[in-house]
Amino acid sequence: PDAIFCANDEMALGVLDAARGEFGLRVPRDLSVIGFDDTAQAALEGYALTTLRQDVTGLAEAAVAALEEGAPARRLLPCAWVERATVRPPP
Repeated sequence: PDAIFCANDEMALGVLDAARGEFGLRVPRDLSVIGFDDTAQAALEGYALTTLRQDVTGLAEAAVAALEEGAPARRLLPCAWVERATVRPPP
């Protein structure tokens, strides 16, 4: 694959470790890796993981509102692109 988008940063960090250590891939030259959450570990120099940052406060508020309404609700919450060193630009 050209890129792997992981459901969370923890999984993306595991992908980075495996790509580099087990498969000898150069990230992002050989493979782009993207996480989701923007955890503190994602910003560490050894990882510098590109990720999507979600609004945790907004997510909690939306969850409380959904519980108070007592009916299923669909909500779309914004997230922010945090580009670090694990993606290469498109050709």
